[in-house]
Parts: sequence; C-alpha cells; structure tokens
Amino acid sequence: MLELARNLSDCSLLILIWIVQLTIYPSFQFMSTDQLIQWHAKYTERMAWIAGPLILLQTTIVSMQIVKETSALHILSGCIVTATWILTYFVSIPLHRKISGNRASSFVLKKLVDTNWYRTICWSILFVIGWIN
Repeated sequence: MLELARNLSDCSLLILIWIVQLTIYPSFQFMSTDQLIQWHAKYTERMAWIAGPLILLQTTIVSMQIVKETSALHILSGCIVTATWILTYFVSIPLHRKISGNRASSFVLKKLVDTNWYRTICWSILFVIGWIN
C-alpha cells in the first residue's frame, strides 16, 4: 500500500513539474508586468494547494520507506527529496518573491525556468526509482 501511495505521489509530481516547466514558467515572459503580477499572485496561491500536499505526502512516504526498509534506493530517494526541498526553498521561492515584489526582469524569469530544470530532473528520477523499487 505504501508503494502504491508513493507511485501516485511521484506520478502526480512528475506530471505537475513537467507542466510547470514546459508551459507555465515559460509563459511568464509573454505577460506584461501588470498581468504577471496579478496572475502570479493567483498562480502561487493555487499551486500551493496542489503542490504543497503532494510534496508533503511524498516526503512522508519516502521517510517511512527509509525507516521501514533502509535500502540504497530509499536512501537515494531521501537524498533527492531533500534536494528538491533545498532547491524549492533556496532557489525557486526567492525567485517567486522577486516576481511578486515587482522585480520580474527577463533575467529573473529565465533563471526561474533554467533552475527549475533541476527540480524537474529530481522529480523525474524519483518517479523512476519509485517504479523500480
């Protein structure tokens, strides 16, 4: 049952991150500053309700798997989950704060897309590990 929950959370985050990476973040550059500020406020609030619980669920499940059966794949999963948290809180969130604070230069928007590839890769790897585990 734990493996099924892991696969569902991993799959959900995989789909979500690829939509964000290929569609949502790149679309920011096509908005006027006013449009971006308004949309971004709605986007971040709504995304928190979707991504937040999924990330917490995945973190909880991976932690439980490590405690239940300390395997190399579970430890690797734990390290990758930790990396996604670090990237989210120390890279992505500060960039989102710049956008919210009306400091969304083309450099900031490009950096958001570029640095989000690391999280996209992490969640993609977690999805694969979950299925081979």
